[in-house]
Amino acid sequence: MAQVLGCTVAEARERLSYPETMMWLAYRNKHGAIATAPRLEVQLAGVQAMIVQALGGKAEPSDFMPGMAKTQDRSSGIDFEQALGAFESMGLVS
Repeated sequence: MAQVLGCTVAEARERLSYPETMMWLAYRNKHGAIATAPRLEVQLAGVQAMIVQALGGKAEPSDFMPGMAKTQDRSSGIDFEQALGAFESMGLVS
């Protein structure tokens, strides 16, 4: 988030309220990365996979995205209570 805002993590913590941070996280979870570079990488990987498929090969976009998992399972994340507990332990919310 700080990178997208063009500031340090400390500055982002000062500028964003907890509710605003949660709204941005919900947006990111629904629509994907906020930064343009990862979105461009996904789009280019999709084009590369289509070209390989059109030439008779077998490929998935994830084959062209180093460091990306083959499948994304969002169900393995933490729930709201766990996240709230983590923020409270860091002193970010009371």
